[in-house]
Amino acid sequence: MLWNIKRYLILIMNETTTKKKRGRPKLRDEIPSPYTKIGKGVPLRGQARELVCNVGSYFEAEKDNGGPLLPCNSVNKRSAAALNLSEHTVSNIWKEKQVLVAKGGQCQLRTPPKKRHKEKTVTHLDGFQQDAIRRHIYSYIERKEYPTLKKLISSLKETD
Repeated sequence: MLWNIKRYLILIMNETTTKKKRGRPKLRDEIPSPYTKIGKGVPLRGQARELVCNVGSYFEAEKDNGGPLLPCNSVNKRSAAALNLSEHTVSNIWKEKQVLVAKGGQCQLRTPPKKRHKEKTVTHLDGFQQDAIRRHIYSYIERKEYPTLKKLISSLKETD
């Protein structure tokens, strides 16, 4: 009986509680991701935290100075000084934002892509082939010639 009373009280306190459904609980349609937007309750990543610290230290320096360190008219210089970045970087990001706004799109800036390593064009040479190429290069050096790529390819084709 005590258990039924507790259950009844819990149901009264939680008015939004609905009847328990069988099966797996339904997942939320959209899971908030810290990569999509920065707002309240979303943790900042390392680089963003560093920028926040740089801006904070800049404004502390302005407070100690009793006014702005740089003239208020030079927005890019002040932004670069506050973020501890170069003026060129700040102006490039600002131009990118203005282009996005002019196109009518959202103001979400892109991140530069990762550098992809290009695959080597010459692959799977066995030891004999590597030694043959090495001997051709050494022969050019003995003859006191510069081993250019054209010369090396032509001499390797002649020997095959």
